Amino acid sequence: MKFFLPLLLNILVLQTLVGQTFEQISTGANYANQLFYDLDTRTGTSVESDAWDLAFTAFGLQDAGIHVNEAVNLSFGPPAPAVELYLTEAENFTDVTAFSEDFIRLYNGEQNWAFGALNVGVTPEDPLNYGWGVYDPAVRTVVGDEVFIIKLRSGAFKKFMIESLAATVYNIKYADLDGSNEQTASIDKNNYPSGLAFFSFESGDVLDVDVSGFDFVYTRYQTVLFDPGSGSDLDYIVTGIISAPNVEVAKVEGVDPASVGTDTELEFSTDLDAIGFDWKDFSFDSGWSLPENLTYVVKTAQGKLYKIVFIDFEGSSTGTATFELSELGEVSSVQEANSVFNDFQVFPNPVQENLSLTYSLKQANTGVNLQLFNSVGQLVWTIETNGSVGLNARTFTLPELPKGTYILNIQANDYQLSQKVSIQ
Repeated sequence: MKFFLPLLLNILVLQTLVGQTFEQISTGANYANQLFYDLDTRTGTSVESDAWDLAFTAFGLQDAGIHVNEAVNLSFGPPAPAVELYLTEAENFTDVTAFSEDFIRLYNGEQNWAFGALNVGVTPEDPLNYGWGVYDPAVRTVVGDEVFIIKLRSGAFKKFMIESLAATVYNIKYADLDGSNEQTASIDKNNYPSGLAFFSFESGDVLDVDVSGFDFVYTRYQTVLFDPGSGSDLDYIVTGIISAPNVEVAKVEGVDPASVGTDTELEFSTDLDAIGFDWKDFSFDSGWSLPENLTYVVKTAQGKLYKIVFIDFEGSSTGTATFELSELGEVSSVQEANSVFNDFQVFPNPVQENLSLTYSLKQANTGVNLQLFNSVGQLVWTIETNGSVGLNARTFTLPELPKGTYILNIQANDYQLSQKVSIQ
């Protein structure tokens, strides 16, 4: 399933930089590590692939994404041990006493950091449901209501549930399947400014690692590919690149990379696998090769544009990829010259009960649509209004929503502007 944040990105280049370098990223031999890479500094933080089991998001008050570690080292002998996550059908923690093949194996989504494997139950129709639990407005807490089983790389099974996310603290309970060795752990988002907390069931603790500022992760992950032999879709482990939160990527194919710049027509995607794994090809006859005329333009969370062109991949012997990196400038989201909008502003921001905004129109419009999306892309509120030429001011009462960061879209005709809104 793909997820596209519903906004149109129109770019104004504030400055153009020539900075062009050749960079290398590596997972190490047999893809033993995961690399969290910062485009600004051209540096990365390496984390051993088997060092953690679950990653808890800590990007803000509202997010509650939980990912399973899908990375598996390459093995030329017996299959390398992998972490496997399953959803049980139990209503109570004590009801789970054994593993069943009927349990559903879960994988991370590839849309957004809020869609981890534990968030599989999230639906646009229920913005209070986080998959592993449901937000209770009365106590301002996400209350866990699902029991999971995890098979560790050691082969041991653990049952666990996320009991709650209270304010900024995740509370976890886990035990052996027979109920012995029950333990609890708490993870406070405030202690992880990088936005990710990596938890290990073996140690019962969070890794002491800071990946602040990363723009992408170079790693191994599970994805669904069509298998011509079976004629169906199957889950495969691939080596590729996962984008960081608020990073957008445009893929340009069939165009000489040297000619790709800010004047190129670009369609940006917020999907985590927008770069993904298919910037390289493998043939049993010739080994690894890279397709011609393939360019990625990356817009970082700070609004900087980078052009990436892969020029080499060494495979499992070193896990090293080489790419040409060019700085294209800094961008600002603005309306096009022929847009019906002059400007758009929310005040005050953060918002409490009422949402007040102003927007200036170049022409009268009877159909001005407002849409509010939460951090996982769910539409949580929408309303249609109108506008006259010049400045318009509107105030709306919002439904009760969890605290956190949202995206407010305003649309008229075929033009759209977006702004982050913080709700307290």
